[in-house]
Amino acid sequence: MDFSWTEEQEIWRQTVRDFAQKEIKPRVRDIDTNARIPDDIIKGMAKLGLLGLTVSPDYGGAGTDWKMACIAAEELGRADISIAVPVLYLVEASWGFILDRYGTKEAKAEILPKMVNGDVFLGIAITEPDGGSDIVGATKTTAKKDGNNWKLKGEKIYISGVAESLKYGGIYLTLAKTEPEKEHKGMSFFGVTLKDNPNISTTIFKNMGRMGISTGGFTMDDISIPEAFLVGELNRG
Repeated sequence: MDFSWTEEQEIWRQTVRDFAQKEIKPRVRDIDTNARIPDDIIKGMAKLGLLGLTVSPDYGGAGTDWKMACIAAEELGRADISIAVPVLYLVEASWGFILDRYGTKEAKAEILPKMVNGDVFLGIAITEPDGGSDIVGATKTTAKKDGNNWKLKGEKIYISGVAESLKYGGIYLTLAKTEPEKEHKGMSFFGVTLKDNPNISTTIFKNMGRMGISTGGFTMDDISIPEAFLVGELNRG
């Protein structure tokens, strides 16, 4: 069995490598010092299609496979880890894919084209003060139906991209208990917007490394989420 890269994959690898080594690597120290990824780098990534590789062409993405996405992650990681695997790049690739697959048409149309263009931030918010890997035991955030909306109440911490979400907008795929008595069978995901939301308070943490993108937390005080921003099936988050 031949495990070597195809010609298309090799061309893609070299394309991303050239971009990362030319546009990102020389600026890594500035990115770390200023604790932000410059807008022109994000726009450059968008122009290459890096922010929408796994998103369908219907929403401006490339609709490619995960091998191509992983190749890009490796090459970006050679230049700056805060842009590559743990946060910006694969966050957008992974959660863009999830929203594309499970989101409503309204949510996808509102968020994905902007995400692909580097105009908004799309992240995930699961971890809470009591833990992150023990999802059933740690999750205290609740979501209750309120007419055509949902009311979310709870706190998320150690969340990547809080400052970026406040600046650019976008949503977090946020886990909440919709029927707590059902434990893992009573949890759902919602698209939560931090920017300009008066019922959300945020905190930004000071990291010891990976400074290019922020880490923080946010508290939701009965925020209202439209039904269209329930992501996936109810109680199957």
